Amino acid sequence: MIDQKLIQTNKQRLLKEKAKLEHLLSRVAKRGAQGGDFQPKYPDIGDTEDENIAEVVEYEKNIAEERDMEGKLRRVNDALARIEKGTYGICAAGGEEMTSARLEAVPEAENCVQHESK
Repeated sequence: MIDQKLIQTNKQRLLKEKAKLEHLLSRVAKRGAQGGDFQPKYPDIGDTEDENIAEVVEYEKNIAEERDMEGKLRRVNDALARIEKGTYGICAAGGEEMTSARLEAVPEAENCVQHESK
């Protein structure tokens, strides 16, 4: 059985990570109309050709950062939901209990190492 202390420790870690990711995301993206997924921000630097080029470059960076951080945020939120449901630490792919080392290393892990690599 997974140690309850580890679960509570990881819950706190996940909550901190969630707050950090939401803060970072707010710099490059904004929440969608219904508060769901984030949308990358399009910067308005100016109207000259150089400024337009800079806007596109910045927007492309925002897209990449938003995609990476939103994916991580989704995994963190999913892990928090598993804690609430009582299924945290159970491999989603195989149903076996994950090791404490796996959960300490990657608190948002959904699968054990064996199933993650497949």
